[in-house]
This record gives sequence, structure tokens and C-alpha cells, in this order.
Amino acid sequence: MPDRFEPGGEPPTIEWPPRRPSRRSRRIPLFVALILLLFFFTSGTTISLYVDSLWFTSLGYLRVFWTALDLRAGVFIGFALVTFAILYTAFTALRPRNLAHLGSTNTILINGQPLTFNVEPVLKLAAPVIAAVAGLIAGAGLMTEWPTFALYWFGGPGAGLSPDPTFGRPIGFYLFTLPAWQLLVGWLNVLALLVVAAAVFYAVITHGPIAPGRSRFGTAARGGSWRGVSFAFGALLLVMAARVYLSRFDLLYDTHAIFSGVNYTDAHIQIPGLLLVALALVLGALVAFGNAITRGQLRWVIAAAVPAVVVYAGTALAAGYVSNFIVKPNELVR
Repeated sequence: MPDRFEPGGEPPTIEWPPRRPSRRSRRIPLFVALILLLFFFTSGTTISLYVDSLWFTSLGYLRVFWTALDLRAGVFIGFALVTFAILYTAFTALRPRNLAHLGSTNTILINGQPLTFNVEPVLKLAAPVIAAVAGLIAGAGLMTEWPTFALYWFGGPGAGLSPDPTFGRPIGFYLFTLPAWQLLVGWLNVLALLVVAAAVFYAVITHGPIAPGRSRFGTAARGGSWRGVSFAFGALLLVMAARVYLSRFDLLYDTHAIFSGVNYTDAHIQIPGLLLVALALVLGALVAFGNAITRGQLRWVIAAAVPAVVVYAGTALAAGYVSNFIVKPNELVR
């Protein structure tokens, strides 16, 4: 605060605007706060790992402790980095290069007060931030499934054992391989959904209600700006095809009224039908990719999902008919 003005003395001077602290002095409190937060969130885990290491050392299995710790760290770092790389690359590739029709700034009203914000910097900043957050979440979530990946990595194939009579797979496939594949496909499915959502968002802000004088779908379809959506949707269809293909093996664990496992309807209708659905999804993905390469019309994006929907509906109807009119009247024999 300035000194009080004394009569006959010099008037106080006030510096305006006030001097801001140097960038270096502002970084020090931020760095200290980050260190404290890191210590707060990791202290419990660090103490737990230290106690576990002492216990494994007392038993003579310290190598097992470090192997498990390396697997967890590898799963977290690997999936976090790959998730970030995939999403950031996809968001950057899908982002429109020219958003001139949106203007450099936009103004919205919040409680009657105008708020002006820049559009392009927000879109550019959102890509790495969302990709980084998604990467951390994916890495942390899949890190908890490290025993599944350990079984896949160290488990034997079990080729010497008798294969199952339905798919001809050894028992090691169901114990070690299939769970890891299902985790990977589920992770890819989430990534594909995020990429599709980003592609639709970019298409809407480019040719949707925000853009003046443009219809929501017509101009975008004629101009071919739905290519990104078509490509992202094709990738989603491929991941769904892999997921449907793997879902056939889950029928071995189904519980029925009389017994568990594959019944007559599953063996003759569901398993071949799900394989056809997977092939239809692959066909739809090829249609979507072809649409992305050529004109990028919205109707072909919708048409890419039609074969899988038709085959799935036909499979469901056939399974219901066989189950109710062929199997149930003579279920024990079937």
C-alpha cells in the first residue's frame, strides 16, 4: 500500500497496472502444488508396494513381485500411449481444415451476459486433452486386468488336450487366449465409438445448425464432408465384426433349462448366424471405406449397416422358430 500523504510532502505514486510476478516465480508454487498432489495420490500405493516387496522377499519370491509390477506398469504405459496416439491422430485428421464460416470467435449468452470465445483454438486444444485423459483412463482400467494379460503371455496353448467338439479349440484357448482377445476388442470398441463421435461432431459444426445458410445433412452429403464419418464408421464396423465373432465362444457357457453349454439351436442357428453377421459387418465396413474414398455421401454411411442388421434379424427370427417349433416339442432328443 502507498504511504499516507503528508501535508507538504511528496504525493504517493501508484503503479498501474500493478507489476505481475515473473513467470519463473509463478511456476514455483505450481510445481510445488503438483508435487504435493502427486505425493497425496501415490503415497498409499507406494507404501502398499513396499510392504508387498518385503513380504515377497521374506518368502524368497522377489522375482515374482517384480514380474507382476513390470506387467502392470507395461500394461498401463502401453495402453495409455497407444490410446493417446490413436485418438490424437484421429481427432487431428478428422478436424476440418477450414472453419471460416464459423468465424474466428463466437458469442453465446449465459444468464443474459455475452461470452465470447475463440472456436479454432478450443478445437485444437480439445484434441490432445481428450486424447490424454482417455489414455490415462484406458491405461488405468486395463492395468487392473493385468492377470488376464499375464495368463495370455505365460500360459501354454494346451494343444495336447482334447479340443472342444463345437469349435475344435483346445482348453488353453478358453483359459488364456480368449479373455485377452475380448479385452482388446472391448478397448478397440470404445476407441472406435469415440472416433465416430468426434467425426459426427466435426461434421455437424461444419455443415449443421451452427453453420449459417446450410442444412444439417444435405449440403454436407453433396459436398462429400461425411468422408471422415464414413471412415470412422467403417472402423467401428470392423471392431464390431471381431466382437461378434468372439461372442460365438460365449455360447459354450450358456445355462439352459436342462443343461449348460451349446444346445441344438445354438449349434445349428446361432453360431452360423453370428458368423454371417460378422461377415456382413466386414462387408459394411468395406462399403463405408469405399464411400470415404469416393464421394462421401451420408446415405452410403447408413447403408453400410443394413447388411448386418438384416442378417442379425434373420438369425434371431430363425433361432426363435427353431427353438419354439422344432426343439421344444422334443427337447431331450434334440
